[in-house]
Amino acid sequence: MIGGMSYGALSKEAKTALAKATSPVGTVISNGEGGILPEELENSYRQSIQVLASRMGFAKRNLEVAVTRLSEGT
Repeated sequence: MIGGMSYGALSKEAKTALAKATSPVGTVISNGEGGILPEELENSYRQSIQVLASRMGFAKRNLEVAVTRLSEGT
């Protein structure tokens, strides 16, 4: 598992590279507290999605993505 490191702490390029690295080895990446980049969802094998009630990093879309992924069984 690749632990949670938020967008902002890491660049978009770093987040995308880490997401791509999960596919060949079949592991999970956590999005961290800074939201979810579309590139992470497109390139990762599995996501562990952190959703916070604080203003930083919270978006209704994150909940919708999590629910969709759960209902798809992925």
